Amino acid sequence: MKLCVDINFRDLQPIDLDDLGWTGGPAHQQVLRESLEVSWKGDVELLIGEVNQLRLVACGGIDYRRDPVAGELWMLIVDDAWRGLGIGTRLIAELEERARAKGLG
Repeated sequence: MKLCVDINFRDLQPIDLDDLGWTGGPAHQQVLRESLEVSWKGDVELLIGEVNQLRLVACGGIDYRRDPVAGELWMLIVDDAWRGLGIGTRLIAELEERARAKGLG
């Protein structure tokens, strides 16, 4: 049996932060907040995956400061209940596409 998941990847927005408590504790939440501010300068991209435009199930980023030639993937996480469905693979593919769109990779 194959389960099809309709997932949309988009840029993390400030309003999303409260719905990402499952990604880690207070220290991680602070890193997300700080990274979101850096993303507005274009040095970092943070993406979230949402199911049916109402449930956040994945989060990840690419940091262009760490490796200006290709960027560095980081903070990759999929909610425990949604693991094993290929969402993490799709998140990585979306992040890699973002880097290619910037002419990197």
